[in-house]
Amino acid sequence: MGMQRFMLGSMTPRTWMSGLTLTYTGNSNTTADAAPGWVGCMATIHTGTVSILDYAQDADGNLERLALDFDDTCDTTVTRGSIRYRSTMPIRP
Repeated sequence: MGMQRFMLGSMTPRTWMSGLTLTYTGNSNTTADAAPGWVGCMATIHTGTVSILDYAQDADGNLERLALDFDDTCDTTVTRGSIRYRSTMPIRP
């Protein structure tokens, strides 16, 4: 398995915080849509969610910790994952 890139852009300004869930459906009327999901998905159906479970910045505004889970559907292929950066939250099963 090679490296894959997951990209997410927001159509409107968002303040990242714990508890925020972003969704995308491949059109411009959703919470997040700029470049959703796995780069290279050229599917008719491309949907997903990104849930921010833990997020904190230091006094200078630098990322201190992050925990997020994502579900991405590219046609019939579903990719579920967790990303953790200095967070103590466990990766979902």
